[in-house]
Amino acid sequence: MKLFKIENYERVHGKGTFMHFRALPQDEVSLIAGTISRQLGLPANSSGIELVTAIRDKSTPVEGVSASQAGFNLGALFTKLQLDPPPKIYLNWYRFDRLDEIALVDAVKYFGDYWYPAADDLDLIDSAMRWILSVDHDGRVDVLRLPAS
Repeated sequence: MKLFKIENYERVHGKGTFMHFRALPQDEVSLIAGTISRQLGLPANSSGIELVTAIRDKSTPVEGVSASQAGFNLGALFTKLQLDPPPKIYLNWYRFDRLDEIALVDAVKYFGDYWYPAADDLDLIDSAMRWILSVDHDGRVDVLRLPAS
């Protein structure tokens, strides 16, 4: 998670109030990226840009939904798409060079505090590797259901 997002949140809500997250070490990031690469039929050592491009190419737009619209509700979207999210999910901020792990309840509650419109392209990844929900900087939402590994 970028430090400025934590600082912005805590400036309003108080020091130490930002949601708990865990920045994954590089070996875990590589393992997750490799697993998703294999599920998509790519070599396990695909670059981050190759992986992100494949995710975008294979994803389906979620019609009528924009994360930048007032009232966007991530929890309702999970229900609508029947994604059945696990208690923890991963956030991919760019090209699988950094992943954060957060609790699902925090992902839903604080979405507007960690995803910044016009600035962030973000993948929310099921920790069981069943789906990826992508939110681009314009608010466009895409979903990719991953094949079993």
